[in-house]
Amino acid sequence: YPEGTNCGVNPGHPDFTAPLVDALLTGNKQTPTLHILPSVDIDIDSDNNGTIERSELEDKIETTAPGKLIALNKDDDDENGAADYGDDGPYAENDDDLVPVKLSYEDVDADLTGMQLKLSHGAGVELWTTQKKDAPLSLEFTIGLDTDPTTFYAEGTGTAQPSITASLQKPDPTGFIALHVDEVVTTVMDLGLQAYRPQSEGPDYNAPFPKTPVPYASEADPGVGIRRNGDDDDGDSLADDPSCNGSDNRPEDTGITGENDLIEVLVTTLPVSPNGLTYVLRRTNDNINVWDNSNKSNAVLVSSNTRTFTVLSPPGDPDDLVTLWVEWVSMDAAQTESHLVLEARTDATDPQSVVAADTLRFYPFTSVVIAFGGDNQSPIDEDGDGRMSDPRDPDVAEDHEGAFDIAQDLYEAGWDVHAYNENVLDGGITGTAPYQEGGRVGLAGVRSCVRSSARMTLLKTGRKALPPAKPCQRLNVSAFAGRSDSDTRSR
Repeated sequence: YPEGTNCGVNPGHPDFTAPLVDALLTGNKQTPTLHILPSVDIDIDSDNNGTIERSELEDKIETTAPGKLIALNKDDDDENGAADYGDDGPYAENDDDLVPVKLSYEDVDADLTGMQLKLSHGAGVELWTTQKKDAPLSLEFTIGLDTDPTTFYAEGTGTAQPSITASLQKPDPTGFIALHVDEVVTTVMDLGLQAYRPQSEGPDYNAPFPKTPVPYASEADPGVGIRRNGDDDDGDSLADDPSCNGSDNRPEDTGITGENDLIEVLVTTLPVSPNGLTYVLRRTNDNINVWDNSNKSNAVLVSSNTRTFTVLSPPGDPDDLVTLWVEWVSMDAAQTESHLVLEARTDATDPQSVVAADTLRFYPFTSVVIAFGGDNQSPIDEDGDGRMSDPRDPDVAEDHEGAFDIAQDLYEAGWDVHAYNENVLDGGITGTAPYQEGGRVGLAGVRSCVRSSARMTLLKTGRKALPPAKPCQRLNVSAFAGRSDSDTRSR
């Protein structure tokens, strides 16, 4: 665009004014030519709505972080015991963690033969020809000789914010030079909440059960079992949650030595500080409280339902949110669930801006399982194999402490299980059968608001349905015991 910078015609610039005036007066017009070079267009679901629309909006934001969110491919679709991001494929079925990328050329009338398409990507993604990972994608194509891709797939292999770039290049005496470059930004995320089975006598794991993660498939259905925290672990005559004794106006009992009724939750938010994203932790109701340690000395979600933070602090910082502890505080039998949700938002204050999330469902136990070993058997993992049931005869592979085998199987499946040496029964019974089927015995160490003696019954095969417990009054108690003279692995 010419710009007039002086009033009137400037005779000092005849090269500009004379041809221009001549063209205007004589009609000897000179038409400029605009040469449009061919270009390459790479697109991904940059607005994270599930579809590559190749719209003006997607083009506008495709180079702005966070861009397309890609989940770190850490599951095990091929069931080979290893995370998928380390597998080369091919798979029998599509891997749903791989996301499509579209590629095309603009100015399709141009002859692109002999030009080159070069692809590149940052650390954290790998490119594949298909969603089954049939083969890694070649990063260089000669147009007219090679079959260049129109769709390929990106896999998240490491938490980062890598770009995927396409460059259209033409031959040059020195090699190739770029005519046009296009890129899309991605964010490979590992966002998750990992819950663990409850501590037993504690206040730690391996007392007697080892630390056991809740399987991913169980996090939403049935969820994570948790005890109503109505006991008094620190012995201060104040219930660990005061609502258990009907005094909702009493201060929250905190800083509890020996607390063992909270559920540990490991929080993963990677990359640590992603551009354009904010992490939000929230609970769906106040049936649960969330603390940053197991003795309830630092609240995370107690007086509010939402906690916003941009970066998870490293362990040891005052704002440490890497490991959380969840407490069930409602003693209302009608309250049967609460959810803990971790979200990544593009706008911290807008619940509609969630682009990734993970959820844990918590439900209160309505039963308790008590297991006693046989004579001279103890629920301690003496051989360090991760099972508290140890071999009774090293020469017989299947000869284990069967009652403790059953107890650990039930614990791992989600029951509230407590296992004891048989001599903890009232009276210190040793050398005899630790239970009378259908009879009554006293129990040591049974907490969780059990206010009356419980009828002991032999737990048989299968998970039988148990009616909801009345809070702070009675829990259904199933108990079983081993024998010292024969194997009890059979159910």
